[in-house]
Amino acid sequence: MSRQPISGNSSVRAQSEVVGVALLLGIAVLSLGALTLTIGVALEENAAAADANAVATDLEQGIEPVTATGTRESSLSFTDGTLRTTERTVRVIEDDEVISTWDVGAIVYETDGHRVISLGGAVVESRGEYSRVHEGPPVAASEGAFLVGVVEIDPVESVSHGGTGASTLTLRTTVSHDRTELGDGEYAVAVETTTPDAWGREFERQGASTSVETFEGDDEPSVVGRFEGERTGYVVIHDVELEVFHD
Repeated sequence: MSRQPISGNSSVRAQSEVVGVALLLGIAVLSLGALTLTIGVALEENAAAADANAVATDLEQGIEPVTATGTRESSLSFTDGTLRTTERTVRVIEDDEVISTWDVGAIVYETDGHRVISLGGAVVESRGEYSRVHEGPPVAASEGAFLVGVVEIDPVESVSHGGTGASTLTLRTTVSHDRTELGDGEYAVAVETTTPDAWGREFERQGASTSVETFEGDDEPSVVGRFEGERTGYVVIHDVELEVFHD
């Protein structure tokens, strides 16, 4: 009985199968790596969004310049990001002339592309071009009156936190108020802001026409809300002495 020689094609096929398995394993590893990266990015994005939303809520409840008087404390927590203050400008305009200007503090929280800003009594959350208002500004216009609240917040040192666990801060505010009557006129208010769309929507909700303008000396453009018709104007200065403590 004669034996048949082993064909060389069998060896080639075996090698091809080994290479094919190796390629499949390599593709699987790459796919798992890409999936892990995607899941990691999604988890970071969800964590950043949750932090921003929580900080916005804490700022709404902790910085209450219109309703609060005297000294009070509240908590603010986040797992990652930076909390700081920056300077912005608020102007009151009468008959297209700036009659009053205030340099006011804004509280800014930033994490992974998300930003929350407490400015002028309003709390706005933004990410890229998108922005939404958590709490509107203290601006109101009725048939015979125009009222704008100007919130002056003291600057504080920036606070950063990253890693595991949440950082909890105590916000201590001491608030006082002072009202001034402006007399009769046709008024507008201009707020320097990085989120003009959100502020514009709020002014329009109050019945104002809006525009975005740049004033000399400002770092950012201002949203101008114009309230047509003559009204008696009032400005209420809400002075907020802010202190931030680590728990």
